[in-house]
Amino acid sequence: MPGMTSPAGGDPLSTASGRPASPTRRPGGNLPTVSPLSPDWPAQAADRIVDAVDTVRDRTAGTAQTAARGLVYGLLAVVAGIVVLVLVTVGAIRLLDVLVDHFIPWGHIWLPYLILGCLFLLVGAIVFRRRRTA
Repeated sequence: MPGMTSPAGGDPLSTASGRPASPTRRPGGNLPTVSPLSPDWPAQAADRIVDAVDTVRDRTAGTAQTAARGLVYGLLAVVAGIVVLVLVTVGAIRLLDVLVDHFIPWGHIWLPYLILGCLFLLVGAIVFRRRRTA
C-alpha cells in the first residue's frame, strides 16, 4: 500500500530486523485477525477455520478416545484378574490336597476346601469390617 513503510524503510510487512511481521493477535485469543484488505485473507480465513476445527476435535474426540482406552484396558485388567484368581484358587486346592494326603493319613478332599473356605471367610470378614458406610 502506498505511504506505508516499515521502520527500516522497506517492505511494509517486515520489521526493522528484516523478518516478516507477525500477524496481529486478538486480545481474547491466540488466532490472528483476518483483514479483508490484505491480499491473502482467504488463506488466513482458511487457517483460522482449520485451527478452530482442530481445537474442537482435540477437545472432543481426544477425550472420547482416552475414555474408551481406559474402559477397554480396565475391562481387560478385570478379566485377567478374575482368570488369575481362579487359577490360583485351583492351584491352592490341588497343593493343599497333596499336602493333606502327605501329612494327614485320614485326610480327604473336603479338607482343602474347608481350609480355603475358612481363609476366604476370614478375608471377607476383615474386608467387611473395614468398609465405609455412606
